[in-house]
Amino acid sequence: MSNGSFLSDGAVVGSTFKIDGVFENAVDPARVKSFMDKVKLIRSAATKAA
Repeated sequence: MSNGSFLSDGAVVGSTFKIDGVFENAVDPARVKSFMDKVKLIRSAATKAA
């Protein structure tokens, strides 16, 4: 997701959002926020380009 050079309707994230990336752990709000900040940036750029 680093350059936004592709389009997708979804993403498989698995344990990416879990504390230390471990499935059994709770969701890490900081990981979710970081991911969503990147999603918002890409969406914003795509909207401006359209």
